[in-house]
Amino acid sequence: QVSGMVNFSKNASNAAKSTGVTFDAAGAHVFQVVVSDQLGLKATAEVTATVVATPTMLSIAPLTTTVEVDADKQFVITVKDQFGEEMDVADGVTWSATGGGPISMSGKYTPASVGNFEVKAEVAGLTATAQVQVIAGPVPRITQAPRCDPSPVSGERCVLSVKATDDEGEENLTYTWSAVSPPAAVRFGVNGSNEAKTSEATFTALGSYTMRVDVTDDRGLSATGF
Repeated sequence: QVSGMVNFSKNASNAAKSTGVTFDAAGAHVFQVVVSDQLGLKATAEVTATVVATPTMLSIAPLTTTVEVDADKQFVITVKDQFGEEMDVADGVTWSATGGGPISMSGKYTPASVGNFEVKAEVAGLTATAQVQVIAGPVPRITQAPRCDPSPVSGERCVLSVKATDDEGEENLTYTWSAVSPPAAVRFGVNGSNEAKTSEATFTALGSYTMRVDVTDDRGLSATGF
């Protein structure tokens, strides 16, 4: 009884007392040997050989893809054994990404920054990789939260800065600074322009100030940071 077809390198001869077997499927194989002499007298015996499915081929899909920041992308793998049959190794997969954002144990990638990155799956010493381009998407993305330097402010001024990206280019963004319910007036240097990603705030009184920046693209789409 065998799990698939087998081929013997030698059989039905005296030399077949030692023979090689080629399998075409994993599983338990029960072999029977019949030993006969010239008078036709026979003896039989059986032996069981178990062939273990071994991962030998790993592929990943999609191989290349483009995804927006903060959007999820699910990657899947296919593992085949030495006979070309698919194997279920969901619990034995190690996922990793070279950057951009985290990837879950199930292969779901959630990028948080733009760039070109690589997603990798590893199974039993086999490796498959996918190339990912992460883009900003239509809405501006603040990639570095607004800062006030120095903070706390010991004088009258601080330098405000923020970083953002956009699918049509950062140079198309307008940065507008304001103070939220301030205890006194705040004067801003450059404001309402692309250059205002770095500006200066001048305070007119002591107190706690919450600074706000609105980042707007040329289509009117915006993001806000505090």
